[in-house]
Amino acid sequence: MQSQLKLSDFISSQISNTIIGICDRPASLIFSNENLTVIALLDFMPGTIIEKHSHEELCITFLQTGKLKFSFERCEVIISQGEIIIILPHASHSLEVISDTPARIGEIKIFKTKESFDAFKEKTDN
Repeated sequence: MQSQLKLSDFISSQISNTIIGICDRPASLIFSNENLTVIALLDFMPGTIIEKHSHEELCITFLQTGKLKFSFERCEVIISQGEIIIILPHASHSLEVISDTPARIGEIKIFKTKESFDAFKEKTDN
């Protein structure tokens, strides 16, 4: 029988306490220079809205708690606790926490180039 792993198991050591970008929010980050990958654990309060944006990296988002609404060019997608959404590079989107409780998001960002990975890492190191 396989044991179940949680994203928080991978993010037990905090690399950074704050991620600066679209908004300031608490986070734990793990950087993998070898794979050009970032694993992040993000917390958002109820009612939080992240304005329309896009990014160069592929983003796999797992919702650990709460409920989120993602708005894309042609549709809206609502995900609940335990669900995953994959956001392709350059896909314009916004998100909103629509639950009455905080949303905890596990995110895996996969960068295509070392330059974009390094730029993201530099932005979060400040």
